[in-house]
Amino acid sequence: MATIKKYETDVCKCEDYAAVASLLGSEEQCAERSVPHIPGTVLIELDGTIFYPEGGGQPCDLGTIAGIPVVDVFLAKGTETIYHRLQVAADTELPTVGSDVFCKLDWDRRLSHMQLHSAEHLLSGLILRNWHGVNKGFHMGSDYATLDILFPPDGDVKEFSQGMLEQLELDANQIVWENIEVATHFCTSADQAASHPLRKPLAIDEGITVVCIGGGAELYDCCACCGTHVPSTGSIGLIQLLKTENYKGMIRMTFTAGLPAFHNASLRQRITDALCVRYSADIGSLMERISVQEQKNGAVRKELYDLKKDLLREEAECLLSEWLQGTVDGKPLASIGVYRYTRYSADDLQALGHAVEESLPGPVALVSVREHTAILLSPGAPHAGNLVRDYANMYKGRGGGKAKLARAIFERAEDLEMFLDLIEKHLRA
Repeated sequence: MATIKKYETDVCKCEDYAAVASLLGSEEQCAERSVPHIPGTVLIELDGTIFYPEGGGQPCDLGTIAGIPVVDVFLAKGTETIYHRLQVAADTELPTVGSDVFCKLDWDRRLSHMQLHSAEHLLSGLILRNWHGVNKGFHMGSDYATLDILFPPDGDVKEFSQGMLEQLELDANQIVWENIEVATHFCTSADQAASHPLRKPLAIDEGITVVCIGGGAELYDCCACCGTHVPSTGSIGLIQLLKTENYKGMIRMTFTAGLPAFHNASLRQRITDALCVRYSADIGSLMERISVQEQKNGAVRKELYDLKKDLLREEAECLLSEWLQGTVDGKPLASIGVYRYTRYSADDLQALGHAVEESLPGPVALVSVREHTAILLSPGAPHAGNLVRDYANMYKGRGGGKAKLARAIFERAEDLEMFLDLIEKHLRA
């Protein structure tokens, strides 16, 4: 049975009564209709619905039917039947076939989808008009949407400049503020739909919905679309362009609109205000203050790097001297030398290891106490990486490395110490 799509005639209707046409609860019932069965859910078919099913890049509506949560709405493949998936428990009282049920949309979700979808049409129309860019793909998330733009290969425009984006955002919002009508036309044939100045070719031959933003000299977009849209551009509220990026030979534009755009603008304002306070700047001088501070921080980091480099060089000399004192005829007395450091990170000790790895006569473990990490050094035999791979996991450790240098990382200091004790016994055997 074809479901009456009430959302087409009254897109702002968020509460309604409808009759239950069928109820599919078992795997067998779902199989008969060639629809997916999911445990813990049932499918309900209504004679008419205010719920929009997923399609055309737009997610489905959510809400409740007979007080039961609606978790999915979809159009059965190859049919005009819309199914609503309800989340049920063992004690859920289900409606009966033929009974009337109260349907209620999640209006905030529906409105957000309407705002985002209408904003996508408006942006697509402006991009085509201004730069001949064609919208080749559309996806809507919970609080943002993306559109994939392909510019003519023989044209001058290959990507969006900052100036183009600023102009596009301004033009789109200007049309929002003018509160221009968004008209929906239901066409029974392709010929009837083609009488409108469509932005792109039709994909179907009948039952076509054409959405137009404006008209005449102020026609900003005209496109076949089955989604839900605001009645006029003023209901979009606000359009924000978030970013652009290269995507499969096209430009993917991410944007937001309506309440999500307001929340995003509000968040950015709070962040900007906090940065102005931190850097003792106003909005006009903030970036300059940040740049100056970054230069100062860079100089400090460079000075710290040089000091640490000198310190590690001295540490390497001390390590070699101390280790060589524990040798006889160049051979180490201990099976492995263990050196513990409280002020150095594991990365620091790895740099120290690289500085001395060619000069050590035997295995050494450089331990970062605060990170529970050991840097194992070896002349090559035994293989440092193999020692880590073979024994670290016995004490919930991880890591690896090469023959002359490897890293072993542990969650607890006790595990690290047991690992080192095992290595010492293994090498002494």
